[in-house]
Amino acid sequence: MDGEGNWLTERKVVIKVEGNDVGWLTLQYIRVRNASIQHGPGSFWGTLEYVSEELGELAYSFDDDGKLLQSVADQGTGCWRRGEFDPVLVVMPQIVIEEALRGQGIGSWAMQHIFSLPSMRNINFLFAQPGIINRLEPPRADPWSLFTPAEKAARALKHDRIDNFHRKAGFRRLGHSYVFCLAKNADHPSRAVPIDDDAPYKPRPPPSTEEERIRAILMKGLQGYMNEFLAEM
Repeated sequence: MDGEGNWLTERKVVIKVEGNDVGWLTLQYIRVRNASIQHGPGSFWGTLEYVSEELGELAYSFDDDGKLLQSVADQGTGCWRRGEFDPVLVVMPQIVIEEALRGQGIGSWAMQHIFSLPSMRNINFLFAQPGIINRLEPPRADPWSLFTPAEKAARALKHDRIDNFHRKAGFRRLGHSYVFCLAKNADHPSRAVPIDDDAPYKPRPPPSTEEERIRAILMKGLQGYMNEFLAEM
């Protein structure tokens, strides 16, 4: 489906094994140039942040021309280069395998074939922000109550499993951000980074430019405060 003017397209891909539906994933196609001028010149980050916090997190690592910030390229493993990304950035917000079939390698198989999709054949990189899909979690008796220590530990383990799934598929962290990236080219420097040597997440350093300062202020909006609240639960 198309949305948000002419800069964003979202598609759902059904994962099939022997003709049976076993899961699905979603892909978002971001046309960088169109997003950069959607709300006037230099509006790339604001345009993506308006749609979702996750897209805003991705855009925070790029400048207003949609190129990776040099400061991000220099962070972490240093395997990502400023000018190498496609004019269409593709994000995988979700991948879901039927619960009874998890742990059988179906998700890994899907990742091995994702660049073979017709809409991915001219794409060289796939971005993801691994995390728990809360709406698919079992309902809690009181959704507004604080998480118990046991619940916090269980969620932490699940986060680790999700991160490990992406890393085993070839994803590596973009700088020290929440965002991971998968390169199609098996000879890309990111593919030579061992799983255990991938960069950890680190909070962003204090803003060093006026653009970063404005972004930091905007990211401390209502959604940011809600996330901080949930993190304490």
